Amino acid sequence: MKTLEELLCIKGEPFTMREARKWCNGIHRNTLSYIMKEEFKVKMKNKTKVYYK
Repeated sequence: MKTLEELLCIKGEPFTMREARKWCNGIHRNTLSYIMKEEFKVKMKNKTKVYYK
């Protein structure tokens, strides 16, 4: 499975929940939300949450 760290590295900038869901195809959104809250920092960008390390 592609990891969220790989997404962050390849993209080179913070990612959104929508991008994470596309990247981790087949993983439930609640599971992704839990992982992202535990492993990444969050900030607001134009009324959208973006995640980074």
